[in-house]
Amino acid sequence: MHSGIFRFIAALAAIPLSGTVLAGDLEGRVIEASGLPQAGATVHLLDTGKSAVSDARGHFHFENLPPGEYALRIETDEDVEIRRVDVAEDGLTHIDVVLAAQLDAIEVSASAFGRSALEMTQPVEIINGDELNRLAQASIGATLSSQLGVTSTYFGPASGRPVIRGLTGNRVRVQQDGIGSMDVSALSPDHAVAIEPLLIDSVEIVKGPATLLYGNGAFGGVINMTDSRIPEESPFTPFSGALELRGDTAANQRSFVARFDGGGERFAWHADAFTRNTDEVEIPVPGESEILHAAEGHADAGEEPFTGVLLNSDVETRGGALGASWFGEDRFFGMSVSTYDSNYGVPGHAHEEPADEAEPGHAEEHAHEEGVRIDLEQLRYDLKGRIDNPFGGIESLTFRAGYNDYEHREIEEGSIATTFTNDAYDARFEMTHAPVGEWRGAFGVQLHGRDFAAVGEEAYVPPTTAQSIGVFLVEEREFDEWRLEVGGRIETQEQDAQGFASESDTAFSTSAGIVRQLGEAQSLGVNLTRAQRMPDIEERYSEGPHLATLQYEIGDPSLHTETANNIDLTWRKAGDGVNWTLNLYYNRVDDFIYLENTGTELDGLPVAVYTQSDAVLKGYEAEIVLPLLEENGDALDFRVFSDYTRGTLTSGGNLPRMPPRRIGAGLDYTATQWTAGIEAIRYDEQDKLAAHELPTEGYTVLDASVSYRIFRPHADWNVFLRASNLLDTEARRHSSFLKDLAPLPGRNFTVGVRAGF
Repeated sequence: MHSGIFRFIAALAAIPLSGTVLAGDLEGRVIEASGLPQAGATVHLLDTGKSAVSDARGHFHFENLPPGEYALRIETDEDVEIRRVDVAEDGLTHIDVVLAAQLDAIEVSASAFGRSALEMTQPVEIINGDELNRLAQASIGATLSSQLGVTSTYFGPASGRPVIRGLTGNRVRVQQDGIGSMDVSALSPDHAVAIEPLLIDSVEIVKGPATLLYGNGAFGGVINMTDSRIPEESPFTPFSGALELRGDTAANQRSFVARFDGGGERFAWHADAFTRNTDEVEIPVPGESEILHAAEGHADAGEEPFTGVLLNSDVETRGGALGASWFGEDRFFGMSVSTYDSNYGVPGHAHEEPADEAEPGHAEEHAHEEGVRIDLEQLRYDLKGRIDNPFGGIESLTFRAGYNDYEHREIEEGSIATTFTNDAYDARFEMTHAPVGEWRGAFGVQLHGRDFAAVGEEAYVPPTTAQSIGVFLVEEREFDEWRLEVGGRIETQEQDAQGFASESDTAFSTSAGIVRQLGEAQSLGVNLTRAQRMPDIEERYSEGPHLATLQYEIGDPSLHTETANNIDLTWRKAGDGVNWTLNLYYNRVDDFIYLENTGTELDGLPVAVYTQSDAVLKGYEAEIVLPLLEENGDALDFRVFSDYTRGTLTSGGNLPRMPPRRIGAGLDYTATQWTAGIEAIRYDEQDKLAAHELPTEGYTVLDASVSYRIFRPHADWNVFLRASNLLDTEARRHSSFLKDLAPLPGRNFTVGVRAGF
């Protein structure tokens, strides 16, 4: 009886009374132009006195609003915008506020002063948001390989290190949130960078010498990847997270990523985990096994066409991290611990054994000889902190430090052949001083050390300990529309290799740059740099067969410091209407260190010797973006770009493995929920060759992508599809030691879904 009365009362309450105005709810999302949610935006509902702050997903909510038109005032650190919305009665109204494009702030790699890209004297690119999610692949090199002035090495899907303006290895510093990756990826191109691209928040690419702030390893540029493993500010919501699942067709990829963030006013925490598994990748040419099969006369005319497979290119990777930070009135301190484990095949070392040469009854067992694999483990500890106004004359003190316990084992025919270990630390302390007259500046110290060892059959570099210390000073001054930046750095290095005398080196780098603002959206900059780089351990102490590069490599302990004299001219436009970038550079390097193929053989391998000679690297990077449509939040842009680096020896001849000229064009469409794009890139033939180097044919690659975002009160979804190498082109990177053995993947479709909550 009582339940019947309650139902009757509820039914009466649901009947609208005559003249009653039913209230509605208003919810929405604040979204950056890049597609990332804008957390911490203040949303004022004008004429009501109500306001809200967007959470980690950019979400805000107002309840019980009378129906009608309302004005929203959205305030961020960069801008204030006004939007109007009609709130319906007795329901939920949703609005997506996509902020106008803002210039990306550079806070780590290129500037000690948090300058925007438009204000920089040195060329800088930033990738984040939907673009970074779309580009993400198994290696950081492959992820960035289509960026202006950047390509990659290639040792299969797992191992690819960025190449900036023709330079890579120990000349391009790969950083994780401001300090080095501390792996051994610079030692050999088959060694993977121990950073998972799917967990990166943004990537900053600094092109040209960046030794001033980051020292010896930044001789050719910096790739700095930022993440949220150590939170730098209080969270906007007590709990948030994201999950992503993706797969592809070329390698049967299965990837899963999860991250969670939370905390309160004084404390924040972070956790993440990832796993990635792939099979051997399909390539647009017959694989090694199929060539052998055909050569033995087993291919019939009626059989289906071969599907090429790059032998021994499968990958298994997993890892995760825990981090936390404490926040005070004018300071914060945080730490994290992370792991990265990967087991992957090294293409070029898997060979077929003809069945008729195998033992009787074992033909099937010996049909495929197991290739070389790398089993990599890294355990890493990181610290980060900042103190504002720690003492008189100093505006801020920041520090960043990390320690790395790294080991990888190279496995041949099921047994460990060589073990590489690298216990390393990297730390930097930086202070920004109060203005002195018209000048403001920053100074600091950076410490780096490593204990490296290689034991086993391929231990071609002896155990070595190395330490370096660098001190730097950067100053800037503004006057009218001009900004002047000058600085210098002194760095010392000591190397102690087993069986060799200790080596001590000193490098001095200095730079001066000036940028002229041409209105709010355009700038013209010139940067002059004198940078020095001290020889690394493999350049001095290598001695033995290096099967990854299929060479017998010999170092030279008498190598001395390289000196680069570089000039960059940069013209940029970033704002409404047509945008462009034009970079011209000329880099004269005295005593350039490179691997020279001697034309002789030892132990059945070509002999390559580390040697020095003066060299010149010069080239350009050009891009123009033309808006074809911009209306009601929809935009369609046409992009054309090209880049080229020419590397020569002043004594005559070409530098080895220089990337060819390329030119590309594409269309990009963005809307509140949809993004789509198509892009074609033409790579020229590379016939400007070093001694004993083979040419690489030109090719064209066609890529396309589409994604759809679904916004919900408690979760946001992003479904995406990317098609790579749609023409199934046989493509080979001239920068790869394995270009003639390992072409890039064939036609590939990647599909995935990402949820944020």
